[in-house]
Amino acid sequence: MREYIASKHRRGLSSSALPRLTEAERRLLKGTVDFCALNHFTTRFVMHEQLAGSRYDSDRDIQFLQDITRLSSPTRLAVIPWGVRKLLRWVRRNYGDMDIYITASGIDDQALEDDRLRKYYLGKYLQEVLKAYLIDKVRIKGYYAFKLAEEKSKPRFGFFTSDFKAKSSIQFYNKVISSRGFPFENSSSRCSQTQENTECTVCLFLVQKKPLIFLGCCFFSTLVLLLSIAIFQRKKRRKFWKAKNLQHIPLKKGKRVVS
Repeated sequence: MREYIASKHRRGLSSSALPRLTEAERRLLKGTVDFCALNHFTTRFVMHEQLAGSRYDSDRDIQFLQDITRLSSPTRLAVIPWGVRKLLRWVRRNYGDMDIYITASGIDDQALEDDRLRKYYLGKYLQEVLKAYLIDKVRIKGYYAFKLAEEKSKPRFGFFTSDFKAKSSIQFYNKVISSRGFPFENSSSRCSQTQENTECTVCLFLVQKKPLIFLGCCFFSTLVLLLSIAIFQRKKRRKFWKAKNLQHIPLKKGKRVVS
């Protein structure tokens, strides 16, 4: 990172604000971190875009892209559960086998009572965190969902409304906590729950992607109309040439045209 910022500085695009440590200071600091605390809300696509300036956002030289194919919240936070597991593996690989706390994770949901999007988000993200803990052996010590209560002027991230009314997601999250993980259910319950989650996901996707679906219908209708016009014109042209060719067919000897 220091080399990248230095290359930008040589081109007059940025100046480094990173402190420089001596070799003795590096040896003193190495391995002294007790734990890693991180926040995770979503995963986004990025593309390279050269920017000028010494701010953190400018030094990254990236442009965020929105994946319109993903289920998203009103503030355009995409639901991409595998992103949190990938992040946890990356932290373990680059910073060593240390304790990790996810200090904030959640999604905004405009529903005042039945916040299905938040329940779906929590269920999927907690599953990926559990995979990182059991399969990838990441030392995860805590997961804190954001947040307890919401404010009237902020996006609806809370389990409780600004009037202290509980939403349905609090029951789901309470059940997970009291069961110390996902509660065991019989096979029939799991099947019905899976089917319900699938239906809710489809409904949420349709609601969130109304403009995309409308544009797709318009494009399909236009395509059908153009194909119909092309087929009609082709048939019309074929009849025209057929009639024209019949006018130039010579009559055999002994034949007369009776008028």
